[in-house]
Amino acid sequence: MSTMAKKILIWLCAATGVYFGVVAINGVFQSHESKQFATDSFGASVAEQFGVTDKQPQVTQHEKPAKSSRKADPPPEEPPPLPVPTFAIAAPVVSPEPAASAARSTPAAVPANLSFSGGSSSQSQPAASAAVTAQAAAPAPVPVPPAVQIQFSAETASSSPPAAVVVPTVSSTPDTSFVCTPDPEAATPTQPVASHLLISELFIDMDGADTAEFVELYNPTDQSVNLASSSLQYLSSSSSGIDKISKKNFTLHSSIAAKGFYLIGTGDYAGTGADMTWSQALGNAGATVFLVGNTEPITGAGDSDIIDRIAYGTGALLLGEGTSVTLPQAGQSLGRKNMSVDTDNNSVDFAPCASPTPRATNL
Repeated sequence: MSTMAKKILIWLCAATGVYFGVVAINGVFQSHESKQFATDSFGASVAEQFGVTDKQPQVTQHEKPAKSSRKADPPPEEPPPLPVPTFAIAAPVVSPEPAASAARSTPAAVPANLSFSGGSSSQSQPAASAAVTAQAAAPAPVPVPPAVQIQFSAETASSSPPAAVVVPTVSSTPDTSFVCTPDPEAATPTQPVASHLLISELFIDMDGADTAEFVELYNPTDQSVNLASSSLQYLSSSSSGIDKISKKNFTLHSSIAAKGFYLIGTGDYAGTGADMTWSQALGNAGATVFLVGNTEPITGAGDSDIIDRIAYGTGALLLGEGTSVTLPQAGQSLGRKNMSVDTDNNSVDFAPCASPTPRATNL
């Protein structure tokens, strides 16, 4: 038998086997359906006979329904919540550009977690959208107080420089506009109060006859001072030497009360109110007047017994303190600016007074 014949025979056998197999299976299914039909018909007739119309079997109190072998379906699971996107907002960078330019500039990309929308957890988000989120959550900026506010220009940042400090200067030039006024309440010392008696005023050149010229002393301390062993001495600026000095001793019971005055009328003094008079006239060109702590003539400008002194005008022999005081005009006096202070410089301590103020505060 040829090979081709063998293949045809095998194919026919296989086809015949398949045919008979299908017929057998079909018979089985038909037999099962017939049995089921018979059972259903018999059950229907019995139920109809006994008047039972419900096809479901009746369960008595002693019977339990058969448990179903099928398991109940589990409740549907809730879908997991969507992840909340988180953004890492970079700290703002202060730019010296104006606000208008800063608003137009394009910000850099901002890292963000975009895994909830299909992206990666480290994917960068465009700064435009991140800026919207940051703007919604960011608090309002706190304004800088004007006193420390820094102003930026388009090129450089700078702060306003502080105002220049003005340092007052002190001039040693005599104040010719100074006016003496009897106002003790206004004489408040700006330096430590002197602890000794002071020459407070000289009236050296009055208009007309010199009948009211004087030397005034003041006691700035809180104690009365006895003048019994003291003297007032005078030296003209045109004298040839210290030996030409003249003096006037105070009387035995002379004293100055605390914060009080002592008035010495000089030359042709014809006024009233003087505590003592002295025939020595005060020169109109220049001289030095000394208050000395004893009754002996001084031996020079450095005599340790000199309590206070004032030199005015010009001349070859002026032995005052510091710079001499400029001569006042006729009818004016030379008054101490501060009744309780002695700087040891006559041009600083004294100034011209428009009107003399005997036994009163110079102001």
